[in-house]
Amino acid sequence: MRSYIALAGFIALPYLHSDIKIYHSSDSKVLSHLQNTPGLNERFYSTPWLNLGLLQSYYGSSPMHLTEDEKLVENITYTREIHIFGDGGSYSLDWAGNPSKKILFIVPGLTGGSEAVYIKHLVLEGLNRGYQCVVMNGRGISGTPLTTLKTKPLGCSKEIADAVLSVKYRCPSSKIVGIGTSMGGNQILKYAGEQGKDSPIEAFVALCAPFDVVICSRYLRKHLPHSYIPDGFLVTNMLRIIRNNEDYLLRSFEELGIDLQEVYNAKRSFDFDKAFTCKMLGYKNPEHYYRDNSCVKYLHNIEKPTLAISSLDDPVVTPECVPHEEFKSNPYLILAETKRGGHIGWFTGHPPKRWYPKVSIDFLESSLND
Repeated sequence: MRSYIALAGFIALPYLHSDIKIYHSSDSKVLSHLQNTPGLNERFYSTPWLNLGLLQSYYGSSPMHLTEDEKLVENITYTREIHIFGDGGSYSLDWAGNPSKKILFIVPGLTGGSEAVYIKHLVLEGLNRGYQCVVMNGRGISGTPLTTLKTKPLGCSKEIADAVLSVKYRCPSSKIVGIGTSMGGNQILKYAGEQGKDSPIEAFVALCAPFDVVICSRYLRKHLPHSYIPDGFLVTNMLRIIRNNEDYLLRSFEELGIDLQEVYNAKRSFDFDKAFTCKMLGYKNPEHYYRDNSCVKYLHNIEKPTLAISSLDDPVVTPECVPHEEFKSNPYLILAETKRGGHIGWFTGHPPKRWYPKVSIDFLESSLND
């Protein structure tokens, strides 16, 4: 596999670097934050042998990625708190670092948690910049107990609101900034739009957010290798959560009309959501579920400095679901679009180093210093 990665990467060498295209409104209120984020005013240089989106994504999520990448974050430790939602469901907050007047609140992807290396790199950058960091692990994620039949939904903005209030209650005098990755980006942007100017979070960054999940899902259902691989990886992780909680869930599967074998036979996320998620949450069909939980219809309500970073070669989030016009009409929004970077990859240099943590924290720091 490593030889394949190297060969594919070198074939793509002519596209090694790319300008970063920025979208914002003509009356932007956050341009100064863009100017104070130097990584967005330069070219992004992809690691030569990771110069395709699928390779960047695979390298960033596979246990085969360089040991050096893991070594950088191996000393990060968390202190866990378990919290209970109003419906009896559980989520966990994993805290890292000493108390600070600045808190970095992180929402991982749909099946990701605080143990993921790509999340730990955000934590590491936050700690190095004086933040106390807290990662929200949703229902059944990262060892969080599943105490209701409801698993982590795509939109979960109300759950994020509960978690943010818990953080604010614990640290009332601290300023909070937030980062969401992948589906966590969709979730935190939906939350930002629902909260508007009343958000306790002062500024937001969303990395590789699937703004319109309906469009993104249709893209993933195409019979192409670059979409089949990451979608299959996502289904595998979702099925792992079901298997880990099977004894608890089975008690109500029959009542909800869920066929366990049909769930386990799912190969694509659409099929999994049709067989399990929609029945669990009461949606008519997957597209009804995706439409209801997409952040795109909330972007116009965001009133806090917000940066979204997307990659045109993302094998999970198609560029077709990125709503450029929303970023050109809301003065609080900035979209940075790279040609290369994959899905939460953005590896640059050799040995490969993650580009997005510093860029994300630079923007948030500028927002706090405004």
